[in-house]
Amino acid sequence: MPNNIPVQGATTASARYGELVADRQFYLTSAQNSARLTIPSVFPSNADQPRGNTPVDDPAPWQSFGGYATEALASKFLLTSFPPSSSFFRYEISEKDIQEALAAGDDASEVENLRLEIQKALASRERAVNKEFETGTYRVGLSEVFRHLIICGNSLVSMPKGGGGLKVYHLGQYVIRRGMLGRVLEIVLRECYDYQGLPKEIQDLAGPPGMSTQALSDDEKVEVFTHIRLEGKYHVIYQEAFEKEVPGTRSRIKEEKSPWLALRFTQISGENYGRGFVETYRGALNSLNVLRRSIVENSAAAARTIFMVRPNGTTKVRALASAPNGAYITGHAEDVSVLRMDKGADLSISKDTANELIKELSSAFLLSASIRRDAERVTAEEIRAMARELEGASGGAWSVLAHELQLPIVKRIESVLERKGDIKSLPGKSVQPVIITGLEAIGRTQDLQTLREVLADLGAAAQLNPEVVEHIDAADLAQKILIGHGLPTDTILLTKEEVAQKREEMQQQQQQQQMIEQATKSLPGVLGEGASRAMDNMDMGSGDEFEQPAEIPPQ
Repeated sequence: MPNNIPVQGATTASARYGELVADRQFYLTSAQNSARLTIPSVFPSNADQPRGNTPVDDPAPWQSFGGYATEALASKFLLTSFPPSSSFFRYEISEKDIQEALAAGDDASEVENLRLEIQKALASRERAVNKEFETGTYRVGLSEVFRHLIICGNSLVSMPKGGGGLKVYHLGQYVIRRGMLGRVLEIVLRECYDYQGLPKEIQDLAGPPGMSTQALSDDEKVEVFTHIRLEGKYHVIYQEAFEKEVPGTRSRIKEEKSPWLALRFTQISGENYGRGFVETYRGALNSLNVLRRSIVENSAAAARTIFMVRPNGTTKVRALASAPNGAYITGHAEDVSVLRMDKGADLSISKDTANELIKELSSAFLLSASIRRDAERVTAEEIRAMARELEGASGGAWSVLAHELQLPIVKRIESVLERKGDIKSLPGKSVQPVIITGLEAIGRTQDLQTLREVLADLGAAAQLNPEVVEHIDAADLAQKILIGHGLPTDTILLTKEEVAQKREEMQQQQQQQQMIEQATKSLPGVLGEGASRAMDNMDMGSGDEFEQPAEIPPQ
């Protein structure tokens, strides 16, 4: 939808919320339609109501596949973007600074040693950031974030200055305005709280100064607005209640370290909000829902057992209904028949169509069941190839998440740890965090597969001509393999100096071994022919096999 909302015009955050809310309506309706076909509780029908904290009993879909596929895809995004057993980012040193150091006349070895020292310090910084992420409740909030992104396409996240986790807001609680390249220009968040649970500085705003505020009951709902506005390179943030700014809530923070993250699943140019993944396949999910309802209702009707008795027959309905098992009644068998529904062929068509839809949706939602084709023999390589194809199909979503979710989380955690004094600030922009999961992991996997194919071709060529191996850099090859598997190269691979030292030690050992062998060969010539025969006749077994001398009797 076009971004034609004026920038100015409202004097309060609540009025600004009212101006921007019309642009959100289309996305609210779309999110509700997607939730009805997947997980209705994620975005209920009253999600946009200011006092809509009461749960709503929305009707459940007739099929459970939408909810299962959504949960599976959300878990896949969470585990792929933030793997529990490894870091999802790393620090990289700007090559421009390295080249400037070399151009300034510094010794290359000194520059390399300095680079290694910096990498060790950055590794310690990386561990501190990962520790904060793993010990906090970030994963709990992120699982909810991915469900909202897949179904609704939008979610707002706040990360408190004390760290420890994040808080998630759904699309019905905030409005947003973006600029060029999706840059966040303005966010207005609306929350509802009980009057009794509000801080005193907000309660004091309920009435004019000097007037009692006891007119509000303890369970009265109060709307609190949070306004985030971009001014230059900073986000200006403050809260408002009763159309008055809450004292002490105004702050100013750099845009890249802002605690507020406005997330989208897919980015569409010119739109303030994103689109959900379910929206793309809502037609297939709706068709599956209709077919499943028809199958269930017709199956229930077919399962009914109804007896029909000929009106003019000798069999009496009352006698038939009251007869116990094994009883004798007067009648004729042809007078009684059972009502049947000859809809088996029609139901089989509906069932086949529903199964075809499930198969297509399984591929779309990256379910592993769709990878294996229906055949007696399916090779492991075929399964891996299809898995790579499915993961690559969601590369666009991973690229948006890396820019709007993963990288901002790293920078926000850095800001929190720097404020606590756990880590030091980095000078300039020589070192920057780089995301290595998600889209980067897909790229590394594809590179690794290409490398395997190249090595297979080189191995075949080396059998014809062994000189091919001499043109391969073993160190570079080992580094590329480790990077393809997502493993750290600095803790596994040896440096050039360590490799040279190891080779020197091996050469020294070989030289010592050769000297011992030469001395052993020349020893018989030095001792003479008699000594040589004695050595040839000597039993060189273990100590237990030597003959012990006879004991000398006492004199």
